[in-house]
Amino acid sequence: MQGPSLGYVPVVPNASLVTGTVEGIAQPQPFALPVLELAVQRAEDIEDLANFVAEEVGKTIPIYLRGEAPEEWPMLRSKVRLRVEFRGDESGGGYYAHVEDLEEVDDEDDEDYEYDEDM
Repeated sequence: MQGPSLGYVPVVPNASLVTGTVEGIAQPQPFALPVLELAVQRAEDIEDLANFVAEEVGKTIPIYLRGEAPEEWPMLRSKVRLRVEFRGDESGGGYYAHVEDLEEVDDEDDEDYEYDEDM
């Protein structure tokens, strides 16, 4: 008889369209993913995916950014929007996004924004 599996269970598919204020951007080590520190103001549902960021509204979270670094990063205290996913398993994980999805917004843009599924 075999014992229980020691494999990890990944999280369910999830994604959120997150709007917030840039508190910092850092690359802790060479070749490491840059980390966006974002004060979350909104976390909108995307289709029928779980929205893990909804419980983070009002908090500052680290988001690991994948992809090629842009020529210019958003300024501190600027408002941005991007699609964020939680990756990991029951023992831990983190929030991840693609740099290409990072866009600066102003308050007027934020009011009537529609999510583009092709993003």
